[in-house]
Amino acid sequence: MKTLKNILVVEDEEDIRTLTNIALSLDGFETTLAESGEDALSHLQAKRPDVILLDVMMKGMDGLETFREMKKIHDNLLVIFLTARVKREEIDNYLALGAAGVIAKPFNVTELGSIIRKIWRTEHTESPNL
Repeated sequence: MKTLKNILVVEDEEDIRTLTNIALSLDGFETTLAESGEDALSHLQAKRPDVILLDVMMKGMDGLETFREMKKIHDNLLVIFLTARVKREEIDNYLALGAAGVIAKPFNVTELGSIIRKIWRTEHTESPNL
């Protein structure tokens, strides 16, 4: 299984972006930060991350539009949406679009790394014996 190391964090709220960066860095991840959908697309063209944490509700290009544009650059991306919009039908919609997971806001930053690893393992495990 490929090693999980690089995470692109796409979040327009600076405090959430900063706390997420600190928590993930302390947990051993290398992070790239993007403050908008446009910024994220620029980073994605330069380097493909292992995981993308993508805020749904952003000013300008929202997370869903950003996700659609990202898939034009790299079709097979592991994207986890960050959102306060967590009604069952909304979560089902995010997953149907191809998201690997959804993390509800507010979230506990101390648990973020383990949540990401769990989603990563689920996406990369073909057999329960791995």
